[in-house]
Amino acid sequence: MLGIDGSGKSTAIAALVHILQQQDLPTQRVANPAARKWLNQRVDNSRFEISRATQDGIESIFRLFNVTRNTIKASLFSGVTVMDRHLACQLALRQVRGLPQGRFFLWLALAYTQDADVVVLDVGADTAYSRIHQRGEDTETKEFLEASRNAYLEMAAKHKWTVISSAQSVDGVVDELLAVLEK
Repeated sequence: MLGIDGSGKSTAIAALVHILQQQDLPTQRVANPAARKWLNQRVDNSRFEISRATQDGIESIFRLFNVTRNTIKASLFSGVTVMDRHLACQLALRQVRGLPQGRFFLWLALAYTQDADVVVLDVGADTAYSRIHQRGEDTETKEFLEASRNAYLEMAAKHKWTVISSAQSVDGVVDELLAVLEK
């Protein structure tokens, strides 16, 4: 599952996994972070600055490691694996940062999701900004969120991924996710 910060990925995934497990369907949730929050905090708390390209390189290594590990874990699991973020999230960040996508990274992102149902949760930047502010764990600007949203929606349209509005209730999002799984 993909989407901007504050789009409700974690909430929707938790609710979906809970429902699937109640239906006695083996289900696991895995996360594919890039350590962006951690890296941003370290840079903010130091006197050092790093370039966008260096930050992307560090984040890409973390993300690639997590996605590879969790893809192997999913292949060994006989049930539904719901992934929170994926390599496409790094591609969205690259687009927002004005960095090249990279042929290998793009190829790998598409190869890893070839047989998967990729879903982008979509919500407006104002709503996402409000949600992020309420949870108080990190900060993002509305401009960054809007640019990220546009990047995700462009990728979804290009690769024919499912887009679900997460401005609706969690139950509504989960109902749409269940419909995607039933296909």
